[in-house]
Amino acid sequence: MKTCVVPQARCPGEIAYQGVRIRQVVRRVDKGMQAVPHRSPPDIRLKRAYDDVADDDGIRILVERLWPRGVKRETAAVEHWFKGLAPSPDLRRWYNHQPERWPEFRLRYEAELDAAEQSLMDELTRLCQDNRVTFIFAARDTERNSAVVLRDYMLAKLSRV
Repeated sequence: MKTCVVPQARCPGEIAYQGVRIRQVVRRVDKGMQAVPHRSPPDIRLKRAYDDVADDDGIRILVERLWPRGVKRETAAVEHWFKGLAPSPDLRRWYNHQPERWPEFRLRYEAELDAAEQSLMDELTRLCQDNRVTFIFAARDTERNSAVVLRDYMLAKLSRV
């Protein structure tokens, strides 16, 4: 497999589309070569449930076990709610958004995700593969919450696919 990193280079497997060069992965098939489009990395964003809905949010997925307080279902524009992939009540109570527990919370939550119901994980993987998705969460801390762990977990999982 040959890839080009120099914008001016023209090599096998590179095509131009509307003036932009696009790399393609080329694989051998019994009757010659076949071009397979290069898949772009998943686009998983994070947003608080209390923030305004935007046109570029893509598929909005609530990743909390409980519905956020004070948020109306009509205005939240949530298309999917993955309660089963949220941290367990015991883990949420233990963590209690204490920053010193963040590294341990990540490890424990990732272990819960490894043991999660396969059909839920397959559905979320399917949604994240080819679409822009926004994980909706309720926590005030935008850098240390379960949605951050779930996003990182899904990005790692999708990079292995």
